[in-house]
Amino acid sequence: EGNSSPYFSIKPIPYCCVNIPYSYNNGAIDPNGDSLVTDMVRPLDGSVCGPGTAITFLGATPPISLPNNPFQTNNSFVTNTATGQLTFTPTQAGAHTMTTRVSEYRNGILIGYIMRDVQVQVLNCTTVAPYITDTPYNVTGGGHGVGNTINACINQNLQFDFHIKHSDPTSIFLAEDNHIFSIPTATIVYTNLGKDSVHGHFSWTPTILDSKTLKTLIVTAKDSTCKPPGIMLYYTKAFPIYTMPPVETVPDTSICPNETAYLNATGGGSYVWSVLPGGSPITSLSCTTCTAPVATPAINTRYVVTSTASSFCNNNTDTVLVSVLPGLVFTNLKDTVTCPQNSVVLDLKSNPAPGVKYKFKWTPATFLNSDTLGAPTTTPTSPITYRVMITSSGNQCKAFDTVVVDVLTGFKVLTPDTVVCSGASINVNASGDSRYTFSWTTTSPFPGLFNNSSIVNPIVSPAPAMAKHTYMLKATYGLCRPDSQSFDIEVEPVPIVTVDDDASMCEEDTMKLHGVVLPSNYPFDLSWTPGASLNNSKILQPIFTAQQTTTLKLTATSEKAGCTAFDTVRLVVFPSTFLHPTGDTAICPGNKTQLHAVGNGLSKFRWYPEFNISDKLGADPWVNPTATTTYTIYGIDTNSCLDTASVKVVVHPGAVISMPHEIRIYPGESYQMDPLTNCTY
Repeated sequence: EGNSSPYFSIKPIPYCCVNIPYSYNNGAIDPNGDSLVTDMVRPLDGSVCGPGTAITFLGATPPISLPNNPFQTNNSFVTNTATGQLTFTPTQAGAHTMTTRVSEYRNGILIGYIMRDVQVQVLNCTTVAPYITDTPYNVTGGGHGVGNTINACINQNLQFDFHIKHSDPTSIFLAEDNHIFSIPTATIVYTNLGKDSVHGHFSWTPTILDSKTLKTLIVTAKDSTCKPPGIMLYYTKAFPIYTMPPVETVPDTSICPNETAYLNATGGGSYVWSVLPGGSPITSLSCTTCTAPVATPAINTRYVVTSTASSFCNNNTDTVLVSVLPGLVFTNLKDTVTCPQNSVVLDLKSNPAPGVKYKFKWTPATFLNSDTLGAPTTTPTSPITYRVMITSSGNQCKAFDTVVVDVLTGFKVLTPDTVVCSGASINVNASGDSRYTFSWTTTSPFPGLFNNSSIVNPIVSPAPAMAKHTYMLKATYGLCRPDSQSFDIEVEPVPIVTVDDDASMCEEDTMKLHGVVLPSNYPFDLSWTPGASLNNSKILQPIFTAQQTTTLKLTATSEKAGCTAFDTVRLVVFPSTFLHPTGDTAICPGNKTQLHAVGNGLSKFRWYPEFNISDKLGADPWVNPTATTTYTIYGIDTNSCLDTASVKVVVHPGAVISMPHEIRIYPGESYQMDPLTNCTY
């Protein structure tokens, strides 16, 4: 779209002479100023219009080949791909065919091409080729470039001269060119036409539209001397003219504070950069003699670039204004440390100009109450790094800030509520971030003793007993909200136990024991052991029934901590059965019997009843009871123990026989005599 194909502005070669150097140019021109590249291709052979088929080169010496021998030139054929100039020396007379292809490129992309087949008639001639100026001379308003290229400057009049000369003074030369096609605004004045030497004067003023274009002026010399074989010969010469672009740098631009502007210079070379007064110093450029310096101005600065490569061009400088936009006004955040569950306000303290609004975007949004505020609140549970991007409604500037919010790992009291005995010490089990400041306190009016109240694991000795103490660990750090954890220690008293002194007693006697446990107002658990001889083993004053010698222990134990103490009493029990009298006996009425009292450690004794006995205080008294009587002896041994024993004296009844005084029977009768008696025989 919007493209015109290239075209040829010079007529094809009509004739050339064998073994005489020749140059020719088809004068390819593109109306759109696209880049043209010339090369040689095989001619096509076809009976009708159409694609055709590439011809086959016939055998020759040297072989016909592309690009150096498209027809027989002894490999002298040279193509200037940029200008399209063809130079060669034909070595074989006759008709030859060569095909020139001109490809059209735009922005490095091939968009089309044209081809020209030329019949080259190589003749045997007696003429000699003229000399056409290799390099133009008397150049003004421009300068010489690479090879025979002339460099022109925009809006400067370029002039140069060239000539056509021949060694034969009888030669008749005419000249023509293609400037009407390639450079229509140029003028060329020829002098001395029709003679052996023709002079040409070129004049042209390029415009900005011609910048960076390569235009080829092709001059054709016509030799009309008509020497054998009597035809007009043509000789061409190409003069490439490159219009140098003006020295240009990038357009005026603006940057945000502390940003960089990337400058660049084109249209020249050997650049030198400088700054105009009123801006940042030259040190704000990364380099001053390079093509593309980096500018970091603090204020609006105008930079000047000057090309020293083309001294003949007047437009060898350019300027660029780098404006520094108003910066975003805020306070950079400092990294901070907070505590678990504590909130931190990330306040940028932004201060936009009147009518300007700032927009904020925080990443990540984790823990934030909003990711679009200028002072959001974060309540992190773990360390996190935030990055905020600030944009402005007043310009395209952006600002960034990064803040690390570190979070302490917290603290924890691991010691559970506990109960201890009076006088005990507790190794407190707690852990916490070492960056905290720790302080142990208690609400108790009796705080007890800390070995160090400012460490996380102190030793505490709570006092007094019979009280509950609350110990609180307070952790503080910076602006964190103070936090605390606590545990309770209940202190139970260690009992003081006393019982009666050791004692002795007689068997089966009873004794009321007396135990004392202090403090008396604490409900200790009480236990007498062994408890079989006690009426109640769980009280302070049980009744002891003597059975055998026993050591009794009274133990008092607190309810929860098991604080305990005991005391003992030894009770010696003397036996209560020490009297051993003679056994029971029996007598007949009126008879008497002797009793005997035997015992260990007897100190005194007495018999009861006190009648029908010979000696109530004696050990072997005689008794003559009239009826069965039980005699009891009461004794006291040397341990003052009492014992009793008894002896039964049975008094048998006296013998009685009773029969009738008389009995009457009749003869023949009998009588069984059966006396009434208590006797057994």
